[in-house]
Parts: sequence; C-alpha cells; structure tokens
Amino acid sequence: MSNTLKNGAESKGFQQLKPETLKKQSVTKAAGLMSIGTLLSRILGFIRDRLIVQLFDVQVADSFYAAFRLPNFFRILLGEGALSVAFLPAYVDLKQKNPGQERLLSGTVWTFMSVLSATVSGLAVFYMVNFLPYIVDVEQISQIPNKYETTLLFSQIMFSYLFLVSQFAFFMSILNSHGEFFFPGLAPAVFNFLVIAIILVNPNFNGIPGEALPVAVMIGGIGQALLVFFKAYHLQIIPKPNFLFFEPQFIKVLKRAAPSLVGIGAIQFLGVLNLGFASSLEAGSITYLYLADRLLELPQSLLAISLGAALLPSLTAKWAEDNTTGFLDQIYETISMYYFLAIPSAIGLWFLAEPMVTLLFATKNLTTDSLQLTASLVQVYAFTLLIGGTSKLLLQGFYAVKNTMYPAIVSCLIIGIHYVLAPKLMFTFGLMGLVISTTLASFCALIFTIISFQILVARMSFASFLKPLPSLILLNLSTALICFITSRVWSQEANLWVKNIYLVLGITLSVGLYFILAVAFKFEQAKIFSKILAKLGKKIPKK
Repeated sequence: MSNTLKNGAESKGFQQLKPETLKKQSVTKAAGLMSIGTLLSRILGFIRDRLIVQLFDVQVADSFYAAFRLPNFFRILLGEGALSVAFLPAYVDLKQKNPGQERLLSGTVWTFMSVLSATVSGLAVFYMVNFLPYIVDVEQISQIPNKYETTLLFSQIMFSYLFLVSQFAFFMSILNSHGEFFFPGLAPAVFNFLVIAIILVNPNFNGIPGEALPVAVMIGGIGQALLVFFKAYHLQIIPKPNFLFFEPQFIKVLKRAAPSLVGIGAIQFLGVLNLGFASSLEAGSITYLYLADRLLELPQSLLAISLGAALLPSLTAKWAEDNTTGFLDQIYETISMYYFLAIPSAIGLWFLAEPMVTLLFATKNLTTDSLQLTASLVQVYAFTLLIGGTSKLLLQGFYAVKNTMYPAIVSCLIIGIHYVLAPKLMFTFGLMGLVISTTLASFCALIFTIISFQILVARMSFASFLKPLPSLILLNLSTALICFITSRVWSQEANLWVKNIYLVLGITLSVGLYFILAVAFKFEQAKIFSKILAKLGKKIPKK
C-alpha cells in the first residue's frame, strides 16, 4: 500500500476508534442490540408480506416476488457476501496492525462496489427485456393478461435497489468493524417500515395495480442506506473514494473473495433457479414458494447463521493453536446446541405449518387450497432446517482452516443435483416436488461434507457427533405431543380468532414445558441458557 495513505488517513474518527476500545465492549450486549433490530425487521417483514397478499392479487404478488429476487441475488453476491468473506477481515487486520491504512482500502472497495453495482443496475434496466426470459418462463406467464408486462416493469424499477443496498452493505460492514451494531441491525427494519407505510398510503401508484410495490422498495432502500451512512458520518469513518484498483491490498481482497463468491453465487443462484422453475407452474407458485421460504428464514437466521458466525472465530483460534481436540469439541458443542434449538423448531414447523401460515397470510387473495399448499411446503422445509443447519456449521470448519474452495464446491454440488432432480419431481408432485428436490440436494451435500470433513479437516468421532440426538429426541416428545394436539384442536375450530388463540397457547406451552424439562433433567444447553439469562439480568438497571 502506498505511503500516501499515511498522510491522508489519520482522521479524528479513526484515531478515536481503536481496537482496544472494541475489546472492552460487551459482546453479549452488541449481539443483543443487533438481534433486537433483526427480530424487529423479521416481524415487520411478515407484516409487509401479509399486506402484499392482502392488498394485491396473486398475479401482482408473483410479479413482485419474481422481480425482487433478481436484485437480491446480486445484492448478496456483490454486496454483503463480498464484504463479509474478503473485505472485512482485511479491513480489521489493517486497522489493528497499521492504523490509518484501512481507510484507503475501504475507499477503494467503496468506489469499486459503487461503480460495479451502478453498472449492473444500469445494464439490467436497459436490457431487462432480453435478460428476463433466462429467469422466468416468459411463455407461461404471458398466458395471463399483463403479467409479463408487470413483471418486466417491476424488474426494471427495482434493479436500481441493487445500488442502494450495496451502499447499505458497505457501511454496515464498516460500522460493525468499529463496534457499532444497533443501527446496522435497525436499518432493515426501517426498510420494511417504509415499504409498509407507502403501500398502505397509496397501494396503486399512478393508477397501476401494484406499482407502489417497486416504488416502496426504492424508497425503503434509500432510507436504510441513509441511516447507516449518517451514523458512519457521525463517527467520522466515511472514507474518500479512490480508483486505486491495482494496489496490493485491494488485489488480495479480490483474490480472497473469488472462491467464496463462487459458493455464495451458487447458493443464491439456487433461489433464481427455483424462481424459473416455479414460474413454469400454476399461477401463484412464486408467491407460495416465497411465503414458505419466509417461515423457514426466521429460525434459520436466528439459529444456524448466528451460531455459525459465533463458531468461526473460536475454531480459527483453536486451529491456529494446533488444538485439534478443542477444535472438534467446539464443533460438537455447537452442533449440540443447534439441535437443542432446531429440533423443537422443526417439530413446530411440521405440526403447526397450516396454523402458522393461516395466521400470517390468510387473506381474500389466497384461497384455502393455496394456504394448504404453502403449509405443505413449510413441512418439507422442516427437514431442510435440520439438514442445512448441520451442513452450515460443519462448513465453518473448512473456513477456519482457510479452505474456501470446498464450500464453493458444495454449493455447486447442490445446484447440480437440484437441476437434475427438480424437473423430474415437479412433473410428479408440482411445486411440492421443487421443494423436495431442494431438500434432497441439501441432504446429499451434507453427506458429502461429513465425508470430506474427515479427509480434509479432522477425523470426527461419530459417537460424539450423534451423542446428543437420543436424549434430545426423548426431550422433544412433549413438544411433538403438544404441537400435535394444538394442530388437531385448531383444525376443529371454526372461528379464526379462537384458532389463533389456540395456536399461541400451544406454542407458549410447548416452549415453556420444553425448557422446564431441559432444566429438570440437567441438559447442558439449558445451563448455558440460564447463564446467559443471568448475565442479561445483571445488565438491567435496578430502580
């Protein structure tokens, strides 16, 4: 990195925010603050999707969710994914070892991301008419009046969201590296709030049904980007843009990003591939698939993603110490904790799929048959929660030993298996076959990952790996029984309000009894939760 960096990077903000400051902050508090924003965003997201299926017919919803999938694909590929796997570690490393030099690197990355996302957005707007046939079944959706035109219009408007969300992703990473978690966690909630407000005030913008949706996404994107931008401005950590694309540090970031981006791109392409498959089926299939995905995302993001993020630093440290035993023990412990939380969640998704789908999404625009179909997709996703979470945690072991190529291979493997299986299963089972294919591909990838872990990382003890399952299965008998009884009582009740009361009571009872039994039978995971609650209790100010 050139010496010009040292002359221009010693800003007041960078001098104030030193690594020692971050170490003094409470990790629990920081994670808690971000979790508050994430949970609020999820709740508002469900409200947003409920309003969409309530205010617009299923054809408009299909067009919206199809168009929204495209910028989301590039958002994760070019924005959040690239920053998380390559830029952020390099930025933090420079900030600790060469204070001040991180600012020039961040300015280069910001410029590169801005130019790239703006270019992709511009090209997509002008050439979407040529690009769309590769994403959705144009012949199929053209059979429904105005559906193709609506999907094309929504896609052209919303692709500019890619530039806005890339800005958000960049400043979110910068803020996180400086110990600021609340505002990045809150920003997606601001996005959802603005979308909700706009579609409630004027659902048919310009008199065109549903045109308020892409407009609302654009305004929401501006809102969440401005929130993190002004917070970064307040902390004086906004870098100066530059075009030093041939500097060694930036080249290293690009080289590190390449294998991981292949994997991230493949997994995100799975969603785009499913969009194309779903568009070839009956009208509404895109919407039903999206709503089922939403129900899976809540436990998946709160469990697998959060545990995986916490696991990686610990594994990396133990591997650096050549502590293979501690490395494997950490994996066993984390997977055990995951099963402790994921198994009851999967049971709830299986038995209470229809009650939850009805509570969240039942409107005049979704028939009883469509709600039941969505619920059946959620039931299959219950298996995906267990399979995908296990695979994600094991893949952290590969990242910890700096093997970024294998996760990319696994992602491509899932795509290949799914591409072959999906058309065959869809021919027999329709939309359900598409979800079954996704689950089977994930299961094959998990088996392959377990075998490869033995060869490329370390030899696991299968006895230790599977040890928690028998006791957890016995512990979850009460969960299964309560959820089963709740689903039967719910199905026999006619009044919707009473149905919802039964559902809430059933969930509350099953969760409460589960943790009471876990404490009574001295499950180690329950002890960990008790310690976390005790720490949180100490942080609550006493009056």
